[in-house]
Amino acid sequence: MINRYRKSIISLLDNLHEARKKPFENIEKWLFLQESLIKKTVYVETRIRENKLRIKEINKYRKTPNQNISKLESNSLKERLKVLKYQIEEYRWILDIYQSIGDGIAYTFIHKLDIKPLNFKESAGFLSGKKGFILEKKILRIAYKKNQIAILNDLTSVLKYADITLINENGINAIEVKSSNIQNKRVKRQAENSKKVFDYLSTDITTDLYGTEGVMQRKETSSPEINYTSKFNKLIKKCSEKGIQSEFFENGLLFVVAHNHFNKDEMNNVFFNSGLDKPFAVHLNMHKFTKKGYFPFSLSFNKSNYYWDFLEGKLNVFMFFEFKTIEKIAERNGFIVEQSNEEQWAFNFINKNNAIPVSNFNISEHYFSRTFMEFVSLEWLIQDMFNQFNNLIKELEKKKK
Repeated sequence: MINRYRKSIISLLDNLHEARKKPFENIEKWLFLQESLIKKTVYVETRIRENKLRIKEINKYRKTPNQNISKLESNSLKERLKVLKYQIEEYRWILDIYQSIGDGIAYTFIHKLDIKPLNFKESAGFLSGKKGFILEKKILRIAYKKNQIAILNDLTSVLKYADITLINENGINAIEVKSSNIQNKRVKRQAENSKKVFDYLSTDITTDLYGTEGVMQRKETSSPEINYTSKFNKLIKKCSEKGIQSEFFENGLLFVVAHNHFNKDEMNNVFFNSGLDKPFAVHLNMHKFTKKGYFPFSLSFNKSNYYWDFLEGKLNVFMFFEFKTIEKIAERNGFIVEQSNEEQWAFNFINKNNAIPVSNFNISEHYFSRTFMEFVSLEWLIQDMFNQFNNLIKELEKKKK
């Protein structure tokens, strides 16, 4: 069933990549892309609802008292239920792809570090049938008539606050669409939470966002991010021409790209010839739709067919990073490092200098995963954490004086 959608999805991806070349020219292309996503999303959501209804009807029929169902018919109904449930899974997979394309629109105009705070909220659910959806579409079209780039937030997996995001040269403006004047506790709470997160984006500081207590402040990175997306796509191209390919993008960080016809011996040869000792391994295909606010693969793969092959499993991506590399970076900065036993944390860094006011810090699983989810340099990511830590110590010492 999924292959039936290949042509239309490739077309949507092509339109996305083409529109990104000159994003602020002929802006109606963004409306056209979103209108296409709306139409296709509603269609797939309708198919899911129909399948759920059929499942309900079959189960009701099977459980009807005194229903004389033969073994042959019973087996046939069970098989039908399996097919319907499997189709729902595939339909949801298609919806995830559509949202990844919607994410591509969002990340075209909004910096990824500004998007991350907007992602920490439950998804709204289906687009169709949503109260106020018709009004949202109307406002979206009005925005483009006024030459204003706008994004329908529910087309993405990351813009979870407000309903429509307006894009301008100075940043973004969020619109909360209400189809009625009802002001209950839930509506007021939504407005308050939305204000908190957008205030945080403006001021870089908050005290109670996401229900946490204490001051939380965003800091600029100590140096420009080092990213290997371009090298990654070149590796895919070589793989298409010559078969399985591997490359160390930096010390201790090995990328391996292989089409589905590779065999275990080839992979073993790559690994044993790499010289890696006890690396961590990541099979990127297992993380296609995390919905955790990472830069979308719909953009990281710079060709539509690369992304589709990755989604189908025809293109496999493996990453290996050496723990010793992290140890060396820690040692260089006067720390020792250990793996964290807590679920949300990746590593604990412990300072050898007991004289400083802060003896250790942790790096979260979510932040560390940027190495493979966003192709960020391992060396840069860890060193930037140390630079941030050192800056914090300097600030604390200044306050003491």
